[in-house]
Amino acid sequence: MCERDDSFNPENAKDARRPPGRDLAQHSSFRSVDIASYVSTRKDDMYQNIQEIEDVVRKFESCEYSPADFTHARHLTAAAWYLSCMSPAKALEVMREKLMHFSEHHGKMGYHETITRFWLDVVGHYLREAGPAEPLTSTVNKLLREYADKNLLFQHYSRELVMSELARAQWIEPDLRDVTHH
Repeated sequence: MCERDDSFNPENAKDARRPPGRDLAQHSSFRSVDIASYVSTRKDDMYQNIQEIEDVVRKFESCEYSPADFTHARHLTAAAWYLSCMSPAKALEVMREKLMHFSEHHGKMGYHETITRFWLDVVGHYLREAGPAEPLTSTVNKLLREYADKNLLFQHYSRELVMSELARAQWIEPDLRDVTHH
């Protein structure tokens, strides 16, 4: 686990890698969070403390989760953890390595570059918008509520393109809608 406090460090995210022509700051689904309206004891929160987030990352990295148990929400949680601890480039490298290991361990199809980078961009932008004043636990809970639907990807990519071998192997720009439009 990385050494960190419970707040996001925007210094780690300010050099965020974005494919050419993309400006996530203009993406209408990436809106600033209203910190004042958040109650940290919400019953629908997935995480009550930072240790629960660390536990997700630990179980992912050690392959304790089955593929079915490593849900979309847990993918986003791991992405948020890595992005809060390291630069976006390093977070992508680590997430890629850990996903490949997880897939290999469980004998699954493997890593998908376009999907991974798309969601890391979404999570990275969300963390930058939330800023350092809000604890990571609160930010991740809000992120999971806002991006619970993994099908957001298909508002930007046709299934045919995103499920292609090319998109699996390398970053491919969206064919339906640029991520700056939502």
